[in-house]
Amino acid sequence: MAEKRTKTQQRREQLFTLVFQLPYLDYEAEDLPKDTYSAAVLSALKEHLADIDARIESHLAPGWKLFRLAKPTLAVLRLGVCELEYMDKIPTGATINEMVNLAKRYGDDGNCPRFVNGVLGAIAREKAE
Repeated sequence: MAEKRTKTQQRREQLFTLVFQLPYLDYEAEDLPKDTYSAAVLSALKEHLADIDARIESHLAPGWKLFRLAKPTLAVLRLGVCELEYMDKIPTGATINEMVNLAKRYGDDGNCPRFVNGVLGAIAREKAE
C-alpha cells in the first residue's frame, strides 16, 4: 500500500530533490518552482547557503566538516536550517518533524534521522534563546 502524503509533504520532498541538486545546477528566477513557498526557500538557500552551511558545521562533532556528510543528509539539513532561519511562518516542530521524515526516506543509515533531529533541535534551541 502506498504511503499517503500531504501536499506540503510532497512539496518538501520536491524541494529536497532540488536542494540535493543545488551544488550542481545554477538556478535562475525563471527556473524556480512557481509556488511561493518553494520559490522563497530556494531563493533563501541561494542567498544564504554559506551561512546555512556554517550553522550546520558548527553543530558537527569536532574535526568533522560538511564534505564528510552523506549528500542526502546534507540536503535535508540545508533545507531544515533554511526553514528554521528564514521561513518564519513555518512552525519549528513541523520543520524538524518533516526533515526527520525525509532523513528516514533518504538517509544513508538508521542513525540519519536521529542525527538530523539532533542538529536541527540544537539550532532551534539556539534561535529560541
